[in-house]
Amino acid sequence: MPNRPIRVLHVINSLKRGGAETLLRNFHHAIDPARVQFDYLLSFPLETDYEAEVKQLGGRIYRVAYRSESTLGKFSFLCRLFLFLLTHRYQIIHVHLAPQAAQWPLLFAKILRFEHRIIHSHNINTSKEESSASLDKIKKRLSRYATDYYACSNEAATFLFGSAATRNGKVVVLTNSIDAKQFIYSKMNRAAIRKKLGIETGCVVLGSTARLEKQKNHTFMLQIMSQLRSMGNRWILVLVGDGSLVGAIKDEAKRLGISDIVKLVGVSDSVNAYLSAFDLLLMPSLHEGLPLAAIEAQAAGLPILASENRVTKEVCCTNLVHFLPIEDGALAWAQWIANFTPIPRKEGEIPHGQWSDGYDSAASSRVLTDRYEKMLGLS
Repeated sequence: MPNRPIRVLHVINSLKRGGAETLLRNFHHAIDPARVQFDYLLSFPLETDYEAEVKQLGGRIYRVAYRSESTLGKFSFLCRLFLFLLTHRYQIIHVHLAPQAAQWPLLFAKILRFEHRIIHSHNINTSKEESSASLDKIKKRLSRYATDYYACSNEAATFLFGSAATRNGKVVVLTNSIDAKQFIYSKMNRAAIRKKLGIETGCVVLGSTARLEKQKNHTFMLQIMSQLRSMGNRWILVLVGDGSLVGAIKDEAKRLGISDIVKLVGVSDSVNAYLSAFDLLLMPSLHEGLPLAAIEAQAAGLPILASENRVTKEVCCTNLVHFLPIEDGALAWAQWIANFTPIPRKEGEIPHGQWSDGYDSAASSRVLTDRYEKMLGLS
């Protein structure tokens, strides 16, 4: 009989503020600590946003740092990863990495006879420049190394595990979920953020809460703002978040002559307040599994303009999500925005829509707990 609580090892790059990371943090807050406890194995060498928080919740943080892309650096990392798993035995390992990286902890866990090995798909594409043949080989390895397949959406499941496995119920689809009450619209927050940023009455605030990385396509957002500048001065773009492209984004905004209408505010603990301040969330992502930011925005009653065929329509839990192909170009997006009228939002109210238990972190955490217990024969 396993000891209580069940300790699950989650393998993820870091606990920065990102989609998969925030999802895990939401689960950790909602899960019953008497039944399940989360531990984390991270490869990012520095402490990141949620680490102190999960430690307070009883989670343990382990780190096998990935420091070099050289052959020797990769070999050193894999040796240290194997040694860690050899000396830290878990009945359940739950891996949240991109396919190329995920194969190693799953392979080592299989060699070391970890009984339950979960691979969790959080995307519908990969950021790595890999050939389809190479990616197909990696996917086949993952199917052999893992015992259980999880995904945040049907599209993310099909991407990593194939349509047959998804259709036949071999994949557990655990929808990205939030505590919706934290994101309810607030007039006070709206006024405070707009005052803080010096936004004049009558301005339409476009926003993004995405990491400043290539996948999120901030360059396209800047191109949209450049087009809008030629149509007037009613629009402001506010970027909440950080990432490797912050310098490049500032430089591009300066080159386009739109630095005055693009505000980078960095990482914030008050994403909910910014969602109240925005009039429209921009999401021209190159690919997404099921973006948590879109779920949060809908809880705040905020309309979204997202890239068609790149952001899954499974994200639509209200009628607030609109889609345009990024292939149509920045001008088409700018014209759509120019014709957009901000909608009135009700104070303290979650908008009507398909707010099923699938988008609620407490309900999803109960489903996850039941799954873990079933694996170990406890239910």
